[in-house]
Amino acid sequence: MPGPLAALLAQGLALGFSASASPGPFQALLLQQAARLGPRRALHLALVPAVSDPPVIVACLFALAGLPAGLLRLLALAGGTLRGGAAEPVAFLASFYLSLIVTNAFTVLAFGAVGRLGPRAARVLGGLSAVAFLLLGLAQLWRGLA
Repeated sequence: MPGPLAALLAQGLALGFSASASPGPFQALLLQQAARLGPRRALHLALVPAVSDPPVIVACLFALAGLPAGLLRLLALAGGTLRGGAAEPVAFLASFYLSLIVTNAFTVLAFGAVGRLGPRAARVLGGLSAVAFLLLGLAQLWRGLA
């Protein structure tokens, strides 16, 4: 049976993969740039979350440090906490970002081949993606209204 650290690493990998594989604006940018520039020139975009997220995390930590202890306990109770020493949160974040970056890189490489198919194929696939996003949005609205 895996230990708590292995379970935390697995959770980080799964969460990183799902965050990267979920449709959204960043994934749309990755796909667009991979198709337009080619996979080699767009591959560096896979690292964007590793550069853009730390300042937000630090700002959140500073904001949380200013909250009263009672409110922090309430937040910890409501959202759960990472338990244990400093190694566990670091391991979780490392596995999360490793999974996120590798999945983003794979997305860039896989969809970079679209650029080689020519501009017409890229427009058709872009249109299909727009329709898919529209249908996904409508389905989410329907679920929210039902």
